Amino acid sequence: MLPLEYIAGLIDGEGCITIHTRNDRAVSVEHYPVVCLTLGKAKNIVTELKERFGGSVRVAYKFHKNGKTSIVDVWKISSRKAYAFLKQILPYLQIKRRQAELVIEFYDGFKAGYRYGASLDEIKRRERIRRLIHKLNGGKSGFKPWNPNGTIWSFDD
Repeated sequence: MLPLEYIAGLIDGEGCITIHTRNDRAVSVEHYPVVCLTLGKAKNIVTELKERFGGSVRVAYKFHKNGKTSIVDVWKISSRKAYAFLKQILPYLQIKRRQAELVIEFYDGFKAGYRYGASLDEIKRRERIRRLIHKLNGGKSGFKPWNPNGTIWSFDD
């Protein structure tokens, strides 16, 4: 079993912590945290993370600026499971500690109406936290959406 310190190091080095939004007619705007980890050929690690903390595992293609493609394993966890996971690794995070603290604040501040009937003030609070995380991530969402055939479109910086 991987120690939490090691897992935190993986998230600091190769992971992302962000908050996504989804427009939904019934909800207006829904905010939810996402934690993901992309590793080259590390099926055993992402599988252990899925078994311990939940989430999903996918194999994806990473497209590099030099035209090469590599196969990567991606673990993704969201919403309340992401919150619970971040609370466990928070003491060991270094680089992405502030993003994790903001996700925890995001959930700790939830009032009634997680999805339906959230007040305008609550929606503004959630969006403020999302924007802070976005800024900490260098203006990037940190997670690239899946394209229809199940791969990730991403490029090296």
